[in-house]
Amino acid sequence: ASPEFPPPSPFLPASYESLIRDIEQHLLRASRDVHRAFEDLNDEEREFLMAERWNLSDVFAEDIYIHFDEDRARYRKNQRLIELAERVDMRMLVSAARTIAEMSQPTRLGNAKRILRAHFDGELEAEILLEKDTDYGKIIIGGEGSHWYREDAAFILDLGGDDLYSAGAGASAGWNLPAAIC
Repeated sequence: ASPEFPPPSPFLPASYESLIRDIEQHLLRASRDVHRAFEDLNDEEREFLMAERWNLSDVFAEDIYIHFDEDRARYRKNQRLIELAERVDMRMLVSAARTIAEMSQPTRLGNAKRILRAHFDGELEAEILLEKDTDYGKIIIGGEGSHWYREDAAFILDLGGDDLYSAGAGASAGWNLPAAIC
């Protein structure tokens, strides 16, 4: 592990209650790190980033070199995006990503599935076994039945079935849902 970041936690929850607490703690840490990454920006600057963030990738997709962009208004917006991005604490974003990624480690997922199957024994054919709102986003545990996930959620763990994921299911969605995993 890097000396700048702690190694992944060896802790594996042993019960349903400790598993849900562990998920909430990971979401809390990741959300805090994302907010810390942008704390040097004021509200107007954060809103500008949210509203205009796709402009930069659109220019790249169109094979336009930023410094040769003939659309001067777009050029100015992209220059501002770059200037604001330089003030974002990338270490905090990496820390948030590591925290979220830790939840997807095979050992952790296998342990979580074992705990959930034991806890929901007899109910596993249900589409949704748990929907819990938290300050960091919704936690959803899906059963073995088929389901279409189409709402914002910070954490989705599905135990099986023929599922479809769309909209913000398991994807971060701005300041209100800064970290997510599916």
